[in-house]
Amino acid sequence: MDLSPLWISLKTATLSTSLAFTLGLLATAWSLNDRSPTRNLWQDILTTPLVLLPTVAGFGLLWLIGRQGPLGQLLKSLNINIIFNGYAAVLAATVVAFPLAYKTLLASFEQVDPHLLDCARTLGASETTVFWRILLPLSKPGLLAATLLAFARALGEFGAPLMVAGSIPGKTQTIPMAIYFAAERGDLTQALFWVVLMLAIALGVTIGINQNSKPIRRRPNKRIDKPGRATDTPLNSPQIFLQVDITKELPGFTLDAKFTTEGERLGILGASGAGKSTLLRCLAGLETPDHGKIILNGRVLFDSEKNINLSAAERKIGLLFQNYDLFTHLTVQENIAFGLISSQALSKISDYISELELTNHASQFPTELSGGQQQRVALARVLATEPELLLLDEPLTALDSHLHDRIQLVLLKTLQRFPGSSLIVSHSLDEIYRLCLDLLVLEKGVIAPYGQTSEIFQLPPTVGVAQLTGCQNLSRAEHLTENRALAIDWKCELALSQPCSAETFTVGIYAHKIEIVEDLPGIEGLRSPNPELQNSKFSESNVLYCCLTQSQLNQRGIRAHFTIGGPGQGLGELHLQADISQELWQNYQEQAPTWRLRLPSKELLVFG
Repeated sequence: MDLSPLWISLKTATLSTSLAFTLGLLATAWSLNDRSPTRNLWQDILTTPLVLLPTVAGFGLLWLIGRQGPLGQLLKSLNINIIFNGYAAVLAATVVAFPLAYKTLLASFEQVDPHLLDCARTLGASETTVFWRILLPLSKPGLLAATLLAFARALGEFGAPLMVAGSIPGKTQTIPMAIYFAAERGDLTQALFWVVLMLAIALGVTIGINQNSKPIRRRPNKRIDKPGRATDTPLNSPQIFLQVDITKELPGFTLDAKFTTEGERLGILGASGAGKSTLLRCLAGLETPDHGKIILNGRVLFDSEKNINLSAAERKIGLLFQNYDLFTHLTVQENIAFGLISSQALSKISDYISELELTNHASQFPTELSGGQQQRVALARVLATEPELLLLDEPLTALDSHLHDRIQLVLLKTLQRFPGSSLIVSHSLDEIYRLCLDLLVLEKGVIAPYGQTSEIFQLPPTVGVAQLTGCQNLSRAEHLTENRALAIDWKCELALSQPCSAETFTVGIYAHKIEIVEDLPGIEGLRSPNPELQNSKFSESNVLYCCLTQSQLNQRGIRAHFTIGGPGQGLGELHLQADISQELWQNYQEQAPTWRLRLPSKELLVFG
């Protein structure tokens, strides 16, 4: 039996698959970077052959490259003929295989987490490096699937090659053509042979695609040498100066960030959707502000007036993402070394692996690590590039509670040694208080007055900042005298330690600042104060009679919720929250329903 259709089919399919894959890869790279309005139109044009009848595609090729076609006449003048030969067969198979390769590659690339690509950019990687070292390796299953699908499509194509290459035995006749003509002349045995062969090839392609879709874990061949210990002395460097003055329109509000920082750990606190992560991404070069400028250590990173906008790779800013975004196809050592290009790379890797207690995990992959280990790898990878500014976006959020405190101490030690500035975004007040020397608060994109963290927690400048720093007890107030006010929502007079001349203002107190009063001389018999206005003797001590409504365990002990007023005289939903130690709770939880709470004058916050 003449087996030439098999060799012709394999040769044609292999060449056309190589062409379709290469062209598909180039088209995919262009599509990913194209942000023009015509992007979708071009994608539709490139994938049109998927829905065309093969004979239509073949006729189009025949018209284009035939002797009377526009391209055919040009080729004829150059004495080149690509009709009814092997070249035509490869060209026809490429046309029908290309859309399948292109769509599969595009879908595979788009499934790669964009945060991983952004992470690589902040580590100094160029777009070419991002494509070859991150995007392609993480898309490996899709690359193989695109190759196999294109090969299967090219191997099984009949109509288009027949139109432009014909069915010349031993020259252009492929297996699909051999099946057709064998069946036409009644040679069913030969037709069945080719059909079974095609089914076997199709089954092999299907198995290859399904096998490739399973996750593949690459194992290292050997472990690296045990690294040496890192020095505990911080690197010498000039003081880092960051100047930010930018605006950016966001859904519902405008991010208007203006601040400076010099070498300290600056915390950024704000409600969800306040613009914190957007601010970090603008600093890192992953998003572009609408107006303003960003200057780091004398270098202009962004200036809308001068049309300066350095790429993320050029800014020397390290960004630790909330979910760490480790490259799963690289080991711990390879992750840390990703952004290093100097001859000292190996020693830096060893230093950070040792310092962050990763010695026994250097040859492991991210999927083999715990959450705390992944966080340390991500931190080491950022620090190894020696950024001038370190940005941390919710660095401990993804950790389990039993790891939180331990990794927080590791992070604090690392930040204390870091020679540059660091900006830390967190929802955790405890993290902000422990990690940050200074605090910046974002309220709907606008920066409130900022300063030392301890001072802002003690005396928050606005009601919004007070709420963000954990103050839940707030009441409208009216001015009575220089140091006295009527707390409208709490229905009592209060003595204030700081004067307020405004007619109306707000008073507040943190839950952990409220005191429990066991015995108050002179008013022990008072059990039913006037709910409209507590009597003067009672108010002079800033003591309120309250009823316990509910309690819950928290980090400070017990968070107790109270309604104001004695039994039967509560003010409904109006309440105070107080943190009570476990010891006090055991002593007082069995007492009468009425509790006495003192609001110390020196602890009351006044917002005029």
